Order: sequence, then C-alpha cells, then structure tokens
Amino acid sequence: MKLDDTGGKTVDLLGAGIDNTALLPHLTGASAIRVWVDDPHSVPADVAAVYSSAGVPIGAVADWECGQLVVRSPGFPRYRSDIAAVLAECQPGSVTTAVNLWLETYGDRYPTVIVTGTKGKSTVARMLASVLPGSELVGNIGEPIWDLVPPEDPVPIVVEVSSYQAVDMTYRPTLGILTSLSEDHVSWHGSVDRYHRDKLKPLHAADRVQTQPALLPLFGGHSDARAPEPENRVVASDDLPGHMAANASLAVAAARWLADDLGVAVVPDPVATIRNLPPLVGRLREIRVGDEHRWFDDSLASNPSGAAAAIAAFASDHLWLIVGGIDRHVSPQPLLDALLGCDHPVSVVAVPNNGGVLIDQMQDAGVVIDQRASAANVQRAVAEVRARARGRSTVLFSPAAPTPPQHGNWADRSAAFEAAVVEQLHDPR
Repeated sequence: MKLDDTGGKTVDLLGAGIDNTALLPHLTGASAIRVWVDDPHSVPADVAAVYSSAGVPIGAVADWECGQLVVRSPGFPRYRSDIAAVLAECQPGSVTTAVNLWLETYGDRYPTVIVTGTKGKSTVARMLASVLPGSELVGNIGEPIWDLVPPEDPVPIVVEVSSYQAVDMTYRPTLGILTSLSEDHVSWHGSVDRYHRDKLKPLHAADRVQTQPALLPLFGGHSDARAPEPENRVVASDDLPGHMAANASLAVAAARWLADDLGVAVVPDPVATIRNLPPLVGRLREIRVGDEHRWFDDSLASNPSGAAAAIAAFASDHLWLIVGGIDRHVSPQPLLDALLGCDHPVSVVAVPNNGGVLIDQMQDAGVVIDQRASAANVQRAVAEVRARARGRSTVLFSPAAPTPPQHGNWADRSAAFEAAVVEQLHDPR
C-alpha cells in the first residue's frame, strides 16, 4: 500500500500515537479519516486538538468497523480479541503502519536499512547512521518517519523497527539487520513463537541480512545472509564492552557491505566514529558524580536479555543491581545465566512490580546474593545502595522489565535514577 492508494478511501487510524499523528497531514486525498482509541477521553488535549482542527473524529474502538484502509499505531494491540476480530473482516492488504506506508511510498528511491532485535536495535541503528554521511535515522529512535521530507539525493534511510511494527511490514528493504533475538512482548504477541515470527518478517523479505554468527541459522533459506567478517569485528574495550562491541561490528559490517554493493559513502574510520558517539540515555550510560561507586543507567533494558548483556559487561566487578517492572511473563533465564557468571556475589534491590519475584528466581537458580533489599521506587533504591554498599561497587539500574504505569515510562525512571544519584551524593537522606 502506498500513499496514493489512500485517495478517495476511508482511512481508519488505529491509535493516536506520534506515528499516526505525523501521518495525518499527508492523508489529503482520503475521502474520510477516522481515529479509533480505547478511550477517547484519555487522548491528551494537545493531540486531540490536532485531530479536531483537521475535522477528524476520535471514536471508541469498541464501536469500530473496518474501513477501506487501516493504519495501525505500533503499540495498538493487534492480537487482542476484539481488535483481531475486526481486522479479520478487513480486506487483504488493507492494513499497514505509518512506517510501512512511508517505505512503500518512497523507500525504493533510497538504500533502506531496517534494524530490529530484542535488544541493541536503537544502538545499532544509531551507530550505522553515524558512519553513513547524509543518512536519515527514523523509527523508534529517530523522528516519526512522516516528519521526514523525502530527501532529493539517494541517501541511506536507517529505520529502527519494533516487533509491533514488523508484524504488518510488507516492504522489502535493501538490508535488514537482526541484533539479537530472545523472549519479549509475549503478552502482546501471544507467544514466543509468534513474537519471533513477527520480529523476523521484514528481515526474511530483505535483499540482504546482517546478523550475529549465532543467529545465522535463522536465515538458512536466505540467499544473502552474513555475520560480520573478521576484518569488521570490533574489539571490546572499556568504552565499548562486549555486547556494545558486537553491536558496533554489525554497524561497521553493514556500512561496508552497502559501500561495496551500492557505492554508499562511509566515513574513513567507522570504528573511531562509533567510539566517539556520546552514550544514549537509558542505554548503559555512566552517571559520573565523583564518588567511590560507578553508576550506570540502563533503564531501557526492559527484558532479561537486555539486563544480561549489561551484567556480562561488569561480571568481574562488585555489582549492585536494581531490577523490577511489569511482568511480561518471559523467561528470566538470560538474566540468571549472566548473574551465575559473575565473579563475586551480587547485591540486588527490588523495585515494583516484579523485582521481588526476580530476586526469588535468582536465589532459586543458585545465584549467590550478598545483600537483598526492596524499595518503593528507583530513588529509594539508590538510597538503599548508598546506605548498604561496602567499598567500591558498580551500580547498575538494568530493570529487566518495562516501567510500571505508576512510575511513568522508561524516560521518567531514567531521569529519576540520575537525579537520585546526583542529589543523594550531597544529601543521602
């Protein structure tokens, strides 16, 4: 489906998130536009005003009947029984997402790269864009794709894609990158198998696939799937610990592949460029306050695999771990394996909702825990660490679960953690 296909059609926007809101001004040819959400009264006033000024009604999804075309916001629950029942009545090929619609409309003008994975997709997408001069970075990490004016020159378009977006992808990218694959979002997709299938969908359609060596068997039937060649593997260091070096290897290998096959420009020293990137908020970013401890904000590690990668980077340190969030009913095994590989007993602070459950699972698995504590929020967790830690420690806020609604979103917890680390340095109360 391309933008021209919306002309003269009734277009249903499932959800009023940033992707669909950015798309709205471009649907000038549609005969009618309708927005459907769970609760119209919960739409923020500024967002509701955008639709109101465009004359677009916002209705309750309980009243929805499928129109001619459907554009689904990424997080809108595709497999929820009431949504799935209506989608089943839609015409084949009539359901898309804003990202897929842009790529189907404009993507063939450019070298396009879709980056996805359970963890590491934002990091790899950013690394890759940084070494491709003139490239555009959009998707989860960049600006909404419909805010991007199609470039006149054939510059690379790097798109970070979540599993929520991947399920409705039909576009065939120039290159697909899979950073990792484990369990996540099981409650949304309905099963681990479906999560994996949805996540991999756009990669199986890609002209080329770049992934880690251990994941190559997933693409056994693909005509051109590769792992980073030895000359493109980045050596781990203090500024790029093991999993970050593996991410950098994917970015470097992908950039050079595009250069070799398509003549895409690459910076002279991509590894140096990547090493000089400032850390992303919420992605293993050190908060330097000058005390005896090292504090790391890894608040975007919202699943056990993400937390495991961070723990592995500090396996030889005396580690304090702050964990807990929404229970997505995924296996904690990657987290447990990483902790079992630590050189010293670990200390853990549980925060809501499932931090205590995670610590119980650690102890049941034989993880040696030095100190165990609980806290009502990350601010209190920082206070617990300051009160209890003996000697120099590495303190890692890597929750292994998404942020509970009562604590906002990941960015809110990230900001709260950093503020607590800084403020309690001077006033530990």
